[in-house]
Amino acid sequence: MSNFRTKFNTRDDNEPDLVAVCERMGVNWFEGGPLDGWVNVLGWIPVEIKNPDGKDEYRPSQVKFIKLCHDRGWPVWTWRFEQDVIELINARRRAKAA
Repeated sequence: MSNFRTKFNTRDDNEPDLVAVCERMGVNWFEGGPLDGWVNVLGWIPVEIKNPDGKDEYRPSQVKFIKLCHDRGWPVWTWRFEQDVIELINARRRAKAA
C-alpha cells in the first residue's frame, strides 16, 4: 500500500490507473469517504480500491458501511483491476438502459 495519504485514507498504488480507466469511460471520480471515492453512473456509487494482491483488509468502519449498503440494496463497488472498472460501469449502464 502506498504511503500517500489524503484527507480520507491511505491510497492504493493502483488507484491512478483505475481512476484513469474510469475517466476514459466518461465517468468522473470524486475522492471522498467513507471508502476511497464516489462515481456517478446513473446514481452515486461508493468505491473502494484495493491492491490486486488481495492482501488488503477492510477497516471496521468500511465493513460497517459496506454492510449498510448491502442491507439497503445500495450499490457499492470494489476495484482491484482495470477489468473491474470496465465490467462494473458497463453492467450498470446496461441494467439502467434495459
